[in-house]
Amino acid sequence: MKKIHRHLLLLCFLAASCSGPGRDMVMAPSANRNLAQKTKAPTPKAPVVKKIRVREKKITKKTSPAKETGPTVKERADELYGRRGRDVQNARRAALLYGRLAETANDDRERAQMIGKRAQALWYVGVELEKEKEGLGKKSFEECYAAADTVVQLFDGPESMEEEEQKALGLFWYGACLGQAKKDLFGASKVKKAMNDIIDLGYEEIQHYGAHRALGRIEYFMPWYAGGDKTLSKEYHKKAFENTLVSDTIKVSVHGLNNLYYADILSHKDFKEIDLACHILQTFVEQDPKTLLKSRIPETIYEMEEARKKIKSLQCRALSRGGK
Repeated sequence: MKKIHRHLLLLCFLAASCSGPGRDMVMAPSANRNLAQKTKAPTPKAPVVKKIRVREKKITKKTSPAKETGPTVKERADELYGRRGRDVQNARRAALLYGRLAETANDDRERAQMIGKRAQALWYVGVELEKEKEGLGKKSFEECYAAADTVVQLFDGPESMEEEEQKALGLFWYGACLGQAKKDLFGASKVKKAMNDIIDLGYEEIQHYGAHRALGRIEYFMPWYAGGDKTLSKEYHKKAFENTLVSDTIKVSVHGLNNLYYADILSHKDFKEIDLACHILQTFVEQDPKTLLKSRIPETIYEMEEARKKIKSLQCRALSRGGK
């Protein structure tokens, strides 16, 4: 009986743990569960996303410092012309800049203003060059009157008082420079016409009675057989002088040339008013050039030097405060 029992157990063991070809393996439920757990496909793990910490760069908007706006072309030109007394080349450079400004002007009035400034600067250059050598400034004078003539042509028929004044200024610089460039009877006749046109326009006070000053000078130098009139010259210069006095108590013109030219005609042999001429010249040289015309300081300084030479040549006595 025991022997039969052992055989059964052996068969049960073989049935439970073995399987042959064509037979299904029979396993205990617990064994099946354990095997299922062991053979179960592993659950795929979610990919690990590595957090990259982006360091935010603080972007600060660079604010460039405000650009320093330099002087405008006109300011630069005015500055150069203001320093003409230090170096005549400053006036030449100013003339070039004024010429460029005239080319880019917005209208005829602005163009005329810049051309007028250019003509004035060229006149100064010409005068300074003539001091070095006669004839050296001729080219500058020619450029000056050619430039000024364009202003006259711009306002051939002025439509306003502003245009009339611009035309009068153009006529003045045209005549002033033409008279220096063409020192002959033909040139003198054209200058006289230009200056009389200024007076006819009603702008005789321009450039401190510049038209009268120029007409008086023409009459002074022109010989009698060519129509020169010393008495008329004296009248022109007297009017320019008396209408531009510093004050009622200081009997001298603010414009140096009005003093020099009036003294010239007064001391001429036809009049021989030496005392009055000396009084004007001596009063003039006593003034501070900065207090007369601030726009003409370099010119005034030179004119005072010329006045001192004239005082010496006239052998003027010491200035009497009770003088005329």
